Amino acid sequence: MDERLSNGQTIEVERPGWERDCPSCGEVVRFTELNLVEGVVPFLYCDSCSAFVAREEDAEELAAQAERGAYPETEQVESYYKAMEKRLPACPCGGCFRISAYPTCPHCVADLGNKGAPNWEKQRLSENKAVWLEGARGFFGRGRPSEVLKRVLNPGRR
Repeated sequence: MDERLSNGQTIEVERPGWERDCPSCGEVVRFTELNLVEGVVPFLYCDSCSAFVAREEDAEELAAQAERGAYPETEQVESYYKAMEKRLPACPCGGCFRISAYPTCPHCVADLGNKGAPNWEKQRLSENKAVWLEGARGFFGRGRPSEVLKRVLNPGRR
């Protein structure tokens, strides 16, 4: 499988979204959410910045591993995520894409995920929304440009 994160081009996008205060430093963090099909579109965040990978080719490969027409089992998803971690190239910032990584506050670098919650590892495998922070890069597949969320439009409060 071709492990490129994108086609080498980058575009800037604007999307509607929300803003919330960082629970650690209190600064405003703007973001949008991408609705993904639970357990079928694997995505990983960078462990050094808030970039993420949600590639079409990974979704297709994971779906092919599942029984025809069925959602993949939790064990299949976990195994696929671990394999993705090993084979994906490094993020352009130098970090690694990890199942244990979550977006971080752009002001204080505090983790914005739910690692403190009971069974967070298993919950992470069934997440169906990727949080995309303003200024972060998303990688959607080898045939597509990477996208930087330049600005969150009309942010509501969360």
